[in-house]
Amino acid sequence: MLGAGILLAGGIILLAVHLLAGPKTVTFKAFVDGVDVVKLSGKNLWIEHLYDQLPSRMSINGKKWNPVWDKNTSADYELHPAFKPRNPESIRLTKRTGCGAVFIMEEPTDENGGTLAIKLDDGGFGGADWYEFTVSW
Repeated sequence: MLGAGILLAGGIILLAVHLLAGPKTVTFKAFVDGVDVVKLSGKNLWIEHLYDQLPSRMSINGKKWNPVWDKNTSADYELHPAFKPRNPESIRLTKRTGCGAVFIMEEPTDENGGTLAIKLDDGGFGGADWYEFTVSW
């Protein structure tokens, strides 16, 4: 009985370590017709729209998101877990869909307040397309 208790306690500790120290991810999906920059910093994700149509039909981690816009900047979406990579080199961007480019435009630094900027470039393609990417850290 004591052995089973020790195994259970060890399993709980390993699960806690994995949840706290394991990789974190966020998946963003939107219908894009133009160029947008998705930014992550701490608990916040937001979009800075550069040109053409505002992105629409957005979701974050599968949850529908319809932000309020202040000109070309969306309201913040609160991230869980917060975007706080221990090491910028651990950041991975995986493009899932989209006919145009999806790339890291700016990595988080002390100078930019730890903000990651990901550019979605659908400019030059005829019409809108679905864009989806996952960031892990």
